[in-house]
Amino acid sequence: MEFLGLFIGNMFLMYLGLFLFACIWWYSCKWFFVLLVLVGEKFFKKDSWQYNIYMFTFVGGGGLVTVYLFIWLFLSISKGEWLTF
Repeated sequence: MEFLGLFIGNMFLMYLGLFLFACIWWYSCKWFFVLLVLVGEKFFKKDSWQYNIYMFTFVGGGGLVTVYLFIWLFLSISKGEWLTF
């Protein structure tokens, strides 16, 4: 019974941490995604293959890069190596 309580408690804390990470990430990086989408809509006709490739590559790739950047920042701050390469 102790194990079940510990498991549920840790799951709650894990999801709470994931929620906080997602909120901080979204409010810090949403300007970047809006800028990429506006550039894509300005230079490409909507629903064309060029637009779809641009959105997949730059908006999707930009999302992955920002998530990895935030994970790297979190790990470097937690290890005490703040912004050292």
